[in-house]
Amino acid sequence: MTLEAIGAVLRRWKATGEEGGGVFFACPDLVIVPEPGVPAMTAALREIVAQGVRDTLVRLDD
Repeated sequence: MTLEAIGAVLRRWKATGEEGGGVFFACPDLVIVPEPGVPAMTAALREIVAQGVRDTLVRLDD
């Protein structure tokens, strides 16, 4: 996915309230938080925990 496509997904989720209201986008080796700063990261981590850490934060093999 391009950054523009990820941005579109996050904007849609923010508007619809899906996936925690777009506070993060994740795939197996990446988490994107659309806003800078500790409060945004805290919101993203809270939503990740609420959704189930194992579903989002996947341990990668060395």
